[in-house]
Amino acid sequence: MNRGEGVNEDPTGSFMVAITEYLGSPAEMPTTFQHPTRKSEFLPTLQEIIDTEKPEGAPKEAAWIWGPDDEIGRLNLLTPDHVSSVLSSQARSSGIVCPLNWDVTLPRHPAFARQACRTVVKPFEDVLVNDETLEMNTQSGSQFDGFRHIAFQETGTFYNGVRQDEIAGKRLPEGLGGGDADADAHAHAHAHGEERGRPSKASTRIGIQAAAQHGIVSRGVLLDYARWMKEVKKVEYDPFSRHAIELADILQVAEWEGVQFEKGDVLLVRTGWIEKYMMCLDVVEGENKKKKKDPHASARESTSTVEAASVSSFSRLTKGEAQNELDRASKEHPTAIGLSQSQEMKTFLHDKYFSVVGGDQPAFEVWPGNTFPLLHEYLLACWGVLIGEMLDLEKLGRACKGKGKWDFLFVSALMNIPGGVASLGNAICVL
Repeated sequence: MNRGEGVNEDPTGSFMVAITEYLGSPAEMPTTFQHPTRKSEFLPTLQEIIDTEKPEGAPKEAAWIWGPDDEIGRLNLLTPDHVSSVLSSQARSSGIVCPLNWDVTLPRHPAFARQACRTVVKPFEDVLVNDETLEMNTQSGSQFDGFRHIAFQETGTFYNGVRQDEIAGKRLPEGLGGGDADADAHAHAHAHGEERGRPSKASTRIGIQAAAQHGIVSRGVLLDYARWMKEVKKVEYDPFSRHAIELADILQVAEWEGVQFEKGDVLLVRTGWIEKYMMCLDVVEGENKKKKKDPHASARESTSTVEAASVSSFSRLTKGEAQNELDRASKEHPTAIGLSQSQEMKTFLHDKYFSVVGGDQPAFEVWPGNTFPLLHEYLLACWGVLIGEMLDLEKLGRACKGKGKWDFLFVSALMNIPGGVASLGNAICVL
């Protein structure tokens, strides 16, 4: 079926049925999401979503359009045809591989009071063999937030109507997470064989395993905001401050790079947060690194190599000043650069139909948020868009600049954790 078939010709038809036919999903679309007068694009705009009737308890912006059993959200856009098209378009790649995984021991002290990574090597006693254990918070470093990470706070619903009791395996206190929507939770529990008023058994619905089992292969685009600010705007800013990137900035960077967005794209935004962190870390730990056998070893030679560090004001900090900056980044309630939470940004992120979004900073959106609901609530709970955070975009940024090419093949194999909240990034890009 071609895009638009069965929609434009039938003004009384359901665009959700059209989506089902297009994706080849056997699931029946909920009738409450029908939009009988839809004649515009194939996938609904945010305003069209808002204008459609919703099940009781669902946010008005909820775009749960792939059926009641869907667990992967916008990854539904990554069909075999889509992936094949992306592979064909990137067939003349230069073969440059850019991993996006930051050193798992970074940041040294994660923000939001999260546990830092700890690795322990365990040698065997009678043979030269080693095992290893890894202990960490999956959201302490390079990561993808899954759909269990945050609910839409006003209604208490995670993506596709999942509630906290289904994730945690217990009932919430009366009134927590949606008020009157508690009745819906009881009805849902009854429909799934649970007894009203008794603790429910946790399920794995919308866990990170669903996205992991689907896989992420798509066209990626990098918007190098940090480079654009330096080379075009010639403005210095502090990535550790509450610096909001507005939609006008995003569009200007895209125009500067010659990027045209396509449905299913993985949107990556480089803000310079990791660049600053590595500069400060190099100042603080540089003396120890210089004592290594390799006299040239430094933070700039890691996979997070910092380009032209000598010209940045952050590289001229004293050791004490650099440590103070690292302490700022490690606060339980930090400030950080990110995308604006404006209505126009929200509409842009929805209507462009990105499959995944991500950046090199702790929250993707500007932090702390001063407009609620947060972008996290819309992206994860309403639209089913995975969010990448603290992805190492330094090598990718240099490669894109060197090639004059800002789109590439993006691949990620997430951790297959049943019921998982998040995953290590485990992503690579190929230019």
